[in-house]
Amino acid sequence: DAVGKMVDDGIIEGKIHQGFKYHSTPLIEALQDVLMYQGAETVNFTGHSLGGAVACRLAGVSGIRGIPVGMLMTFGAPAVGDLPWADHVQRVVGLPYCWRVVNCADVVPRLKIQRLTSCFQGAIVRHAGQLLDVNPHGRIEENANGLDMFADRLSARLRDWRPYRLGYDHHSTGAYDSVVFLTGLRTIAYGGIDQ
Repeated sequence: DAVGKMVDDGIIEGKIHQGFKYHSTPLIEALQDVLMYQGAETVNFTGHSLGGAVACRLAGVSGIRGIPVGMLMTFGAPAVGDLPWADHVQRVVGLPYCWRVVNCADVVPRLKIQRLTSCFQGAIVRHAGQLLDVNPHGRIEENANGLDMFADRLSARLRDWRPYRLGYDHHSTGAYDSVVFLTGLRTIAYGGIDQ
C-alpha cells in the first residue's frame, strides 16, 4: 500500500490513500448498524498500523453521520489523507482527544514512498492528531522538537542496528504494548498523560 494512489474519499472532504479507503469502507456500514442496534453515547477509535489508518477514517465518517466521537488514538499508523482530510478528522474528534503515538524508531509512520507518490498526484499526505513521540527510554514527549526526535531515532536505530533490520521491529504491536503499559498511556483519556 505504500505506493498506492490518492483518491477522493467520497464521504470526507479531501483525498485518501486508496488502500486505506478499500480497507475501511466495509466497516463504515457495519459500525453504523451496530451502533443503531446497541446504542452509544460516544465511540472511541484506536488501532495499530493499518488499523490506525482505518480508525482515522471511521472517526471522520462517524462525525459526518452524527455519531459522537470520544477520542481517536493511533499507534504506528501511516499518514492516511491529504491536508483537508486530516483537518476534517481533527475537527470531528477535537485535537485534545486526537493522538498518534509513534515509537521514535518506527519507520512506518515516516514512510517517504507514500509521501513522494502522493506529491506527484497533487496531494501531500498528512497525519491527523497530536504527535506523542516515544523516546528510546520509553517516555512520551508531547511537543518534541525535530532535532530531539531525530537524535532519538538515530540513537534507537544505532542501539538495535543489524544489517537486515530496517526499523520494523520498532513497529510491532509488542513494541507498542510495552509503551502503553510502561507509560500509563491508557489513562490519557481520563485527564492527561500519566507518566
